[in-house]
Amino acid sequence: GEPFFVVNMPLQWQCYAAARQDGTRVLLDGNLGDTVVSLGELRLAELVGAGRWRTAVREANLLAAGWPNPGRGARQLLWHQGLKPWLPPAVLRGLSWLRGSRPQGAGDARPAWAQASPVLPAFAARIDHAPRLQALQAGRGQAYRSVRQHSLGGIGRDRHVLGPFNLMAARVGMEHRHPFFDKRMVEFCLGLPAEQRLHDGWTRAIERDAMTGILPEAIARRRYKASGVPAASRALLSRDLPALGRLIDGLEDTPAAAWVDPTVVQRDFASLQTAAARGDYENSGHRLPMTRLWRVMVLLLWLRQGDQPSA
Repeated sequence: GEPFFVVNMPLQWQCYAAARQDGTRVLLDGNLGDTVVSLGELRLAELVGAGRWRTAVREANLLAAGWPNPGRGARQLLWHQGLKPWLPPAVLRGLSWLRGSRPQGAGDARPAWAQASPVLPAFAARIDHAPRLQALQAGRGQAYRSVRQHSLGGIGRDRHVLGPFNLMAARVGMEHRHPFFDKRMVEFCLGLPAEQRLHDGWTRAIERDAMTGILPEAIARRRYKASGVPAASRALLSRDLPALGRLIDGLEDTPAAAWVDPTVVQRDFASLQTAAARGDYENSGHRLPMTRLWRVMVLLLWLRQGDQPSA
């Protein structure tokens, strides 16, 4: 079968298997609901752009109060979601320089997409993949200035994940459906004003209001949700890092050596080793290097599986 290219896919697989064992034949999944309905945090950028600073500050304070997190205070929210999208890249680079920050990849002569991708530049050039990687990198770095722009960008970027989830469900004999990707739902949500997404500090405000009396109050009014990424990060850094290191050491002896950039792989592995040495297992900053290494690891294991003789 196809390899799991996202770190939380094994957890999804187990959920599908359990649902099928319980007799479920059709599963309505919430995949990409946050993209289509949107958390609405970029309403802060819309408010700042319209000069409605008082409302922007109020929403940021309410949002921060409902989601206590040292990295998500009202000031950080106003900066990242409200003001920063409006600043030109040159200004942001200047501010970074004044703070003494050295951008990732500084001194690296390779293009930005190559620094952030485990795909070997020579291989990308040979199959004309470089323009697609460059476009993907540019899309991820785009400064969205409205909730609608953010939703449109996410829908175009993330829709490919639905296919593998459908295959996983089919593998256990279950039909997989995605209500949030219904054309009518997408069109309706894209037409919503920003205050229907973020209102009085509540993200996905319209969805919460619609589910009142249908979902249990504790679920409809929850501020945040669990993620499989921290658990995967802890497992990888605290238990499986040596096995990952052995796989990487043998990379040059596999067909993947013609596709995978060892510079990016070694850099990401070194960053995870440093984090593991500190006991810093669940930091959200691990997400990108861990995701890149996860895909390399799964590719190598998948290739190894293909080398095994069939029974």
